[in-house]
Amino acid sequence: MNGVENKQFICLKEAAELLGINVQTMKKIVENAEGLAYTRLGRKILINKDALLKYMNEHTIIRYK
Repeated sequence: MNGVENKQFICLKEAAELLGINVQTMKKIVENAEGLAYTRLGRKILINKDALLKYMNEHTIIRYK
């Protein structure tokens, strides 16, 4: 997975690969899920990998539009 294990922040594609979902679903989750912080640098979205994994462990159902 191109060194994702060594990164603190990952892009949408890497986050989607980490969770086994497609990029569009990951983008919807990031933009609509409450409590999941991300950083936008221009068009690029970066997510703290540890915060993402913690969020996923704490939420069994994630609703997005």
